[in-house]
Amino acid sequence: MHALHSCDLQGSADDCDNFQQRQQIFTILDNTDPTFTVPADITIYTDANCDYDADPSNTGDVTDEDDNCGVGLDASYSDNVDPGNCTGEQIVTRTWYLADNCGNDSIQIQTITVQDNVPPTFTVPADITIEKDVNCAYDADPSITGGVDDEADNCSSGLDAQYTDVITAGSCEGEQIIARTWSLTDDCGNVTVQTQTITAVDLIVPIFPKPADHTISTEDGATCPGVSDISLTADQNNPVGFRKCTICLYRSWPAV
Repeated sequence: MHALHSCDLQGSADDCDNFQQRQQIFTILDNTDPTFTVPADITIYTDANCDYDADPSNTGDVTDEDDNCGVGLDASYSDNVDPGNCTGEQIVTRTWYLADNCGNDSIQIQTITVQDNVPPTFTVPADITIEKDVNCAYDADPSITGGVDDEADNCSSGLDAQYTDVITAGSCEGEQIIARTWSLTDDCGNVTVQTQTITAVDLIVPIFPKPADHTISTEDGATCPGVSDISLTADQNNPVGFRKCTICLYRSWPAV
């Protein structure tokens, strides 16, 4: 503690000029703490490598140190870092300290919150067309339609992409459109969403029993429309001598 000493000499004399002198000492002390404005609490964010920069140039510095006696004072600080509520989050408790030459000091606290706001990444599977089976069923498991295997994040690890499906009817009976929404969320709640389209189509040709082949003939003496008449005589193995014709008819049965 700085002390300022002041000496005051006082004396007195009697009628015979006998003189006595005494010294009184005054000590002036400085007990006033220095002052400064602590930087405001602040939130900063991690980068792509989950690092952060809490330098006072980014989080706020002390620029108004003052004291009643001392000059040229400069505040200093120390940090205590604790984990936050999720992977990548940190709570930095910064203690600012300012002392004058007499040992008077001031202490103030600044809280710096480090948060991760970088969303995770992944590659969404390509859109794909799959085929229905004989029962008009399909298998849209990711092992067939494509899965996600490159989940990554700046802070979190071990992430696993999830999906949900919304199924709508396609352009014909049996066709279905699957909108598969893939999502990936890190430990701090940052989420990335991407969509894959899966089209399930029916490519199986329908089947039906074909009617048996049949032979039909005209009655004796009838005319075959669209076919030239053929005259047969008795000596041509036609003892009656009537006219007849043969028509081959090919009938196609479409199945739709």
